Amino acid sequence: MLNIKTNLRNVATIAACLAVTTMFLGCEKKDNPDSPNSPFTRMDIDEARTLFIASSDNGTSKLYGVKKTSSKSTSENEVIYEIKYLNENGEQIEKNNPRHIFDAGDFLIICFGDPYRFEEAYFVKRTDGLVYAIPREYLPHLIGNKYRIPEMFFSTVDKIQVDMNKNIYYSSYDPRILYKVSSIASSAIQFTQVSAVNDDIWGACVDGQGNIFYSTGHQFDYKTRYRKVDGGFVSIPDTEHPQHVWKGIDGIMYGLLSKSYDTYLVKIQEGEVSEIKKLGEFWWNSFFSDGNRTPHDGVFHVQGRIILRVGYNIVDISIETLYKEVTTTVVANTVFNDQLYYFDDKTFSCTHINIHTGETSVLFALDKTALSNFDIDKILNISEDGVEFNAVQLSNGNYVVAKIGLDNVVTIQQSISGKISIIMPLNL
Repeated sequence: MLNIKTNLRNVATIAACLAVTTMFLGCEKKDNPDSPNSPFTRMDIDEARTLFIASSDNGTSKLYGVKKTSSKSTSENEVIYEIKYLNENGEQIEKNNPRHIFDAGDFLIICFGDPYRFEEAYFVKRTDGLVYAIPREYLPHLIGNKYRIPEMFFSTVDKIQVDMNKNIYYSSYDPRILYKVSSIASSAIQFTQVSAVNDDIWGACVDGQGNIFYSTGHQFDYKTRYRKVDGGFVSIPDTEHPQHVWKGIDGIMYGLLSKSYDTYLVKIQEGEVSEIKKLGEFWWNSFFSDGNRTPHDGVFHVQGRIILRVGYNIVDISIETLYKEVTTTVVANTVFNDQLYYFDDKTFSCTHINIHTGETSVLFALDKTALSNFDIDKILNISEDGVEFNAVQLSNGNYVVAKIGLDNVVTIQQSISGKISIIMPLNL
């Protein structure tokens, strides 16, 4: 009887730990997360359509914004400006620039300090730039260094996740705990642990309702759990856990399950993995033969759909009723104006890909000889009227953002501090 009572107390303690919600006044937190009197309250990002971080050779960085335009983007009306940090009176304050930016739905997460262990971070509202500080114990981890089995979560890796109620999910670093974050723009932010006590999080997928499928353990000895919205946990047997998981446009989690040399499209709900349809040899040859577990090159959101690229194939994995495999003649690599394209950075040509048929058509082919004075580092934006890029201007050694138009005329838009490391579009 004593052992039974002790076990019940232990269960109650664990349940209490999982339900703990930490409250804290976000708007009043400032530069130093431990100092409640610091004046940092806003960033002037409300006019920007894109943010990017440029880093110099000496390790310093600057955060820039590319202003929104009311009409089609042209070299005459593009304006690039350095982002300011403001106090409650709208006055600029001095602050080190960030090392990373995460997409978090209606918010951005701006992180400062060492990129492998951030020193401070803030939720920043996209619409007005208001900031809400994140306490040190809840700082996010740079996800790309944490997921050792990325092929399992190919539509969610490197992403902060958001459910239909706009709750935000991410994991901390050391220990790797999965948190649900809510009530950010109210008087207090709530942080709730949603991974089981002692679980070491290596990857997760959150559905629209807030149910979570995640992996825990070590790279070669991991297990998967399903965490229900009500807080209950279900362990998924090794023979039933999908090798690849994503959230469909209907908010339901789907996956690919391989067994007995067959591949199945499955649905993950209420802690159960159910087979929807048996897929053809395409998936076995692409994903599972010869131990090849990471052949996919990208997941694209186009026209309200989720398109997975597997070599020269694109697959609509939006929901079970839209599932379709299409072969193309080019390798999809970018989206703009809600269309899928292949952009060739060697020839500066751009080819449109029809996501329904795989048919292709050339949108433009520029004369790259016009770029002979530039050592191009990154492509910032591709549009109907040209390409924006970051480069070293060879004639003087300056780092610049420039644009080549369809008339093959190159315009310098801004001199910047160095190479661009992070690009974050702000349009939802």
